[in-house]
Amino acid sequence: MDYNGHMLDCNYKDNGIGFNMNEYNVQTSKGMGLTNIRSRIHSLGGRLNMVTSSGNGFEISFFLETVTA
Repeated sequence: MDYNGHMLDCNYKDNGIGFNMNEYNVQTSKGMGLTNIRSRIHSLGGRLNMVTSSGNGFEISFFLETVTA
């Protein structure tokens, strides 16, 4: 996690089993974790990037611009 005064950058990475993004279907997913993360980041005007593939872990990054007073 990094904050430089107007942009919050968050990154998470693991070396787990990963999954095939082309086969991931939000409508039939058993969990709501990725769906909620994607929805909340977009509702705040942020950007989200996910990288994963079967057998190669998972990485997610998101960026949120903060409002200064």
